[in-house]
Amino acid sequence: SFYASFAVANREPSRGNFVDADPTKAFPVHEKLQNFEMGYELIKNRFFIKTNLFLMNYKDQLALTGEINDVGDPVMVNVPKSYRFGMEISAGVQILKSLKWSANLALSKNKIKDFTEFVDDWDSGIQRSKYLGTTNLSFSPELIANNLFAIDIYKGLSLSIITKYISKQYIDNTSSEDRKLDAYL
Repeated sequence: SFYASFAVANREPSRGNFVDADPTKAFPVHEKLQNFEMGYELIKNRFFIKTNLFLMNYKDQLALTGEINDVGDPVMVNVPKSYRFGMEISAGVQILKSLKWSANLALSKNKIKDFTEFVDDWDSGIQRSKYLGTTNLSFSPELIANNLFAIDIYKGLSLSIITKYISKQYIDNTSSEDRKLDAYL
């Protein structure tokens, strides 16, 4: 089967987004998302494969910028343009009546366009801004892979071995190699 979809979603800022906002600047507004997806699925007797392409185009996504408010809490602000673009693939096979294998892979680019970072200057007591251009969204790895072997041992009881790989990801939106979580398995 083949499918295609277009969806629109909105997300209101949380109470914390308003409480932590800098009162001298614009208050947060709702995020707007346009989601385009298309995919293909093939299922045979003992085999399946599914693919999905997606583009999630955001306007005013709430993101951490490094800014803090007057009591030291992190501030989330609306970044005008950001996106997630990628592909997901899943496949599996029933190897034996009691043994199956499945895996999936997600590849994506997760970016903020025209990002400005804010950094505390402890010597002067102010925050400095630095324009960074297009950067990676925080906590958004570009590759996630899963692998599963499952064996049915007895009625209603199975044993699974699951492997998961997550590529590097950044703890903020600066794409700085000094502020990343290493890939892990």
